[in-house]
Amino acid sequence: MRYYSDFFTVADDYCPVMTAAEINKTPDRWLDFYPHTEFEDICKTLLSVLVSGAKSVWITGNYGTGKSNAALVIQKLFMDDETRVRQWLDEYAANGLSDRDSLEKALFDRRGEGTLVVYDFNASGVGADDGLLVRLEKGIIVALQERGMSVPAMSNLDMVIDRVRREGSNFFKTRDSIQSQLAYLDSSIKTVDQLVNALNNATTSSRLLDDVEAVLHKDFIYLDFDVPMFRKWIKAVLKANKLQRVVYLFDEFHPFIEANKEQLKTFEDVTESPGVNRFFLVPVTHMEIKAYLAEGSDSAKKANDRFYFRKLQMPNDTAFRLAKHAMVDVKDTTLAAEWKNAKDDLWDSVSSLVNKFNGTDDPDRDRFYDILPIHPMAAFLLKHLSEQAKSNQRSFFEYLKGGADGTEFQDFIRAGGPEVANKQFLTVDYLWH
Repeated sequence: MRYYSDFFTVADDYCPVMTAAEINKTPDRWLDFYPHTEFEDICKTLLSVLVSGAKSVWITGNYGTGKSNAALVIQKLFMDDETRVRQWLDEYAANGLSDRDSLEKALFDRRGEGTLVVYDFNASGVGADDGLLVRLEKGIIVALQERGMSVPAMSNLDMVIDRVRREGSNFFKTRDSIQSQLAYLDSSIKTVDQLVNALNNATTSSRLLDDVEAVLHKDFIYLDFDVPMFRKWIKAVLKANKLQRVVYLFDEFHPFIEANKEQLKTFEDVTESPGVNRFFLVPVTHMEIKAYLAEGSDSAKKANDRFYFRKLQMPNDTAFRLAKHAMVDVKDTTLAAEWKNAKDDLWDSVSSLVNKFNGTDDPDRDRFYDILPIHPMAAFLLKHLSEQAKSNQRSFFEYLKGGADGTEFQDFIRAGGPEVANKQFLTVDYLWH
């Protein structure tokens, strides 16, 4: 008796939730990203605003819609090797992209002008004022260093480090006197060099900065952090590296908005007139601006003045295509032929049900066939439930990959098969076993 795992498996390198570390594992890792209509629209909108300069772009989308993957691929389109980018464009010219030629021309025009695109992730703990400016500077510095570009001296972070060095041991005496008031700057950091290393670490600098400032303020030392200094530094970055603009994709930006919704002046200032200041911040959040700010409020009006909002909602057809992409058939020709026959038999028993999915947004019939033995109703329901779920719930693609709690897709294909009673289809009830 055959099991489904005899016919196909889930690719070992399949990653249901894309991260910067994952997409950079190999140079070609991002090339299998499928460009659906809404992704193409976001790319074209971004390319357009980089010319007009009137606004930037704010990307929103429910959980499980691939926002992180989309943001990472946007960065690749701007910053990766030209040969690979054109390879990706060629791959999807007739199968995904609606207007490859105009996208390609606009993209390489902007690349040729000099565009540095930075990807950053998770704004949790970033302060409303100095914290935001230093985090943006740190992200840009890391991107410049990775590409061997020049980093102009004396940014806001440089100012902090310079002052801490001048304070020396006195800084730590003051720190010790208010230790109970500090959240991150604890006694494990004993020297200026240790503190500088921590401030230069992208994962810790934002959290430490508030504590460092608290120590300095205790000694009545107030550094002049402001947006004009940040803009001056951006212009120095552009001049030193012969760039035209900086685009900063900030994924998982919603913690910043949620924590600082009453104190957004620095955010509003730094995102004002991006064409003039040649700095385009592109927030990526789960919800639209109305979920964070009261409609009609001054902050909401300013956000609408500064951004074009684009929602990423993965089309049903695309979700099914990606699911099929994860299911890798065995290479044995005999087994492949046997699987084709078994799959046709499965299809015969559900094809009449698939006929009911005939709406304009429903997947093509072939997409349901491609992902057998997932029952059409289970596939359709899983896709929609994953979009409505919270971040700690499984997405459609996480279900395919499997986890430690059992009842995942890979458990099913090892136990189920075309002739296994009650396990010929992965039905809706398996989603909650």
